[in-house]
Amino acid sequence: RELLRAQEQLSIVQDALKRSNTLLDVNKALISAGRMAEFEIVQTEADIATQQLGVEEAQNQLDTSRLALLRLLALDLSTPIRASEALEAKPMTIDKRQAFSLAQTQQPEYLAALLGSQQADLNLVIAKDSGRWQVDLVAGANQLRDAYSNNDSGNNNNRTWNSYAGVQVQIPIGDISTRQAEVRARVNVEDQEIRITDARQELERSVNDVVRDLGTRWRQYEISQRAVELSRRKIEIEREKLSAGRSTNFQVLSYETDLRNAENARLNALIAYLNAQTQLDSTLGMTLESWEIALNDY
Repeated sequence: RELLRAQEQLSIVQDALKRSNTLLDVNKALISAGRMAEFEIVQTEADIATQQLGVEEAQNQLDTSRLALLRLLALDLSTPIRASEALEAKPMTIDKRQAFSLAQTQQPEYLAALLGSQQADLNLVIAKDSGRWQVDLVAGANQLRDAYSNNDSGNNNNRTWNSYAGVQVQIPIGDISTRQAEVRARVNVEDQEIRITDARQELERSVNDVVRDLGTRWRQYEISQRAVELSRRKIEIEREKLSAGRSTNFQVLSYETDLRNAENARLNALIAYLNAQTQLDSTLGMTLESWEIALNDY
């Protein structure tokens, strides 16, 4: 999106430069017709120089953004790339309660906190179990083999079997380590309960913030769109008035600056709205689903 922003900013200043050149032609025609003082063309020429400087700066920013993306993708820095995604936005209606419910089942950090709580509960069960009497049923068998030599019959082997069965009881008497382990596990469980409560509150706050921010960014984008449309209409009217001798060159150049500012404001509002959508996906734990990315675990 930074590459998209740089590309669009370059287009904005290039369009502004074209309009300034057109205005310069109009000024020359008005001077030739004796309807404008010759010195007033200096204002337009100065504006053209400013636009040319803006084009150079926008081109430099575009190259910087392109190199940053290539480095992020681990590609050859000389690769000519261009962001082809269309900068478009559609309004989204998000219910805060549904979003929070979804985040509780999808958000990785919150799920990790739940796993930590479950692990603490399991550790407490193990610690309690280690302090109980251990009763084991034991059984076994062994074979005794006696080999000896007999002068008459040669070598002989005698085999006898011994077997046993019983109950083995282990009673932890005076062992404070098991009691200490249980206390530590219980404290950890209580600590995890507090962490879960904090994590749930933090998740709810994050969801509310990102949903509210998304709505705000969309309203800002709508306002910026109207501002661009009005600025374009305003400069068209002022150009017509200049041709009729009812306006000044300075006024047209002033409105031209307003139009450039409005176009940049709309671009920044659009990028901010798209970034807010990305932040919403991250907060809800839906980034992979939104980008249709599947992770294969082996």
